[in-house]
Amino acid sequence: MRRIAGVGTDSNIDLEDAGFEQTLMTVVKKFSEGCISAYSAARTLGVSLQEFLAEFVFNEASLRHLDREEREMLIMNAAEALREIKAGRTIRGFVRECVLTEEQLVIAASTMEEEAAIRLRDAVESLPATSLGIALRQSLSVGYTVPEFVELFIFTKEWQVVAGVDDEAAAALINEAVAALQLAHEYLLSESRFSSLHVREKEIPDRIVSRLSSAIARRRIRDARELITRWDNRHLLASPSQPNAAVLLNLYAQWIDFDSSYLSRVETALVEFRHQPIDGRSTLDSANLDVAEGLVHLHYERYKKAIVHFKYAMKGAHSIKDRDLMATCLYYLSRAYWKLGLYEKALGYAGRAKKRNKILEREAAIEMLEGWLLLLLSHRKEAESRLDHARDVFAKTDDYTNHGNALSFSGRLCKDEEQYDKALDFFEDAVWSYQRADPKHRNIARTYVNMADVCFLHARTLSQDPSCPERVLERRLEAFEYLEAAEEIYNVDRERNYRGLGDLHNLRGLLYAASGEFERAKVEIEKALFFGSQKKDHIVIGKARKNQSIILTAETRGPATSDNDNGQVSNQAILAFATAEEGLRHALQTNNKRLQARCYLSLGHSLLRLNRDYRGAEQCHAAARDCVDPGLSEQSSSQANTKQQSYWQIKFNRLQHAIDLCKGTTAAREYRSAAEN
Repeated sequence: MRRIAGVGTDSNIDLEDAGFEQTLMTVVKKFSEGCISAYSAARTLGVSLQEFLAEFVFNEASLRHLDREEREMLIMNAAEALREIKAGRTIRGFVRECVLTEEQLVIAASTMEEEAAIRLRDAVESLPATSLGIALRQSLSVGYTVPEFVELFIFTKEWQVVAGVDDEAAAALINEAVAALQLAHEYLLSESRFSSLHVREKEIPDRIVSRLSSAIARRRIRDARELITRWDNRHLLASPSQPNAAVLLNLYAQWIDFDSSYLSRVETALVEFRHQPIDGRSTLDSANLDVAEGLVHLHYERYKKAIVHFKYAMKGAHSIKDRDLMATCLYYLSRAYWKLGLYEKALGYAGRAKKRNKILEREAAIEMLEGWLLLLLSHRKEAESRLDHARDVFAKTDDYTNHGNALSFSGRLCKDEEQYDKALDFFEDAVWSYQRADPKHRNIARTYVNMADVCFLHARTLSQDPSCPERVLERRLEAFEYLEAAEEIYNVDRERNYRGLGDLHNLRGLLYAASGEFERAKVEIEKALFFGSQKKDHIVIGKARKNQSIILTAETRGPATSDNDNGQVSNQAILAFATAEEGLRHALQTNNKRLQARCYLSLGHSLLRLNRDYRGAEQCHAAARDCVDPGLSEQSSSQANTKQQSYWQIKFNRLQHAIDLCKGTTAAREYRSAAEN
């Protein structure tokens, strides 16, 4: 009884509440007498069907002869059977009966390897246990064809990957499922009685849209979740012909920031809207749909496509003078340009969004974005001011995502100040905040990468002290552990996380290089290049090429040419120069001044190794200084700025020292040559 009282995510039942105890006793009595079904009993107690069966039907006391796994399987099968009785055949049951029967699976197993056969069987078991009739009726009511239904809800692209079937086999399965479905009673009944002419669509009241829009904008996450849960009782979110459908879809797309599971659902809903003639849409609907489509591209890291949709949406919002929608469009445009590395443009859009915004909590989100951009543009004092204001606002809300962003921002500031332990504390708090928002939030992975970076930087600082090699090793191992944890999260949905995976492999490559494991370092940098090239990400590619050059230079210390090899240049020196040059070319496509400075320094070192071109190296040295000097001179008295000056000064001095050595060597060589002549 205590277990049953504790289940249910929204249950506030008091175990000592006499009213609940009375309800429990009544339900158990009626169920045992056959007066109510298991479904009704579970709903009355506020638990799932499987939880009810586990507690009152297939409990441990009555099934002592079964182990835990067998009992759980029995409960799952019983629940599925009850669902079929209530709602008809499930999608999984249909596939088992009509498409991939037991006999067909046995035949298939005889022609493939054992592992592949097991994989296919497991994939069949992973198919949805939802009602085939209900899902089919809903799909037909909004214009889906049977083949589209099979591809979107049964043999999806994701399922094909899990099952390990190729395109040809997948096409055959889809055709077989379509043929079987067109003869199934679920389809015949839906086609004759539940077509779009007979199904009454659920209305979307203005009140729901207004309240949900306000809750999301004001970062009242609990209220927004309750509204979404109350509305979201169908597999399909909305159909194009419903009034307010486009506005609601826009709000669902905005909700992806707080619950990533809605991304696939918004994608599915957008497919329905594409069936609708564009001529029949109002300007408001078109703008809202463009925002929704832009947000899907944004979350899949297709930033240029996202920008196109946001600009179309902004144009529509401007034509109907909808200031709130304009503020939303400008905010998302700023985010997209930020991810492209065009920080100055992103900052301009953020400022325009703030001018049109009238909601304090949304202004805090815009200021958080402004703060990040100002920090990246080396305006630290203004960045801290934006952060302080935004953090105060989010502290009064239950927006744990943005609260985590604020904590992560603070950690980044501490990292720049070389307060590494304090930075790790902020990042740990950020992880905890993200987990409160969503246990699988992808910002958790990003924070783990930041924590690994802190450990890497701390280890690099400690390595200058020969008395603490154990501490250096400890920090490096911590960095590897954080990267492993981040990679596990990113790999759940690689398509959305190419930027994160690129940063992860770049950092892991530097960690291996710092430990002298250059071959492993090169492999990691190649992986970073792969992820960067998939999205044409100039920042990830620029970092990877710069790191390649550094690793090649570190691997073969000493001059690239010597008097003994007749001045022949090594292949690695040529490759180091080429990768440094390419890294700089990508960095210059962005406003990332720190990356540009690092690329210039790397190019300077590679020029010295390639052909002792100290004049070219001096030009790189001056260009690198131009990239970082404005930011360093902004607050010369602050501790953080002093630390940054020290960091960059060490790098500049290192290149200058190499230039001076090269000058001296070149002068000596010219003197010897003149003397011989």
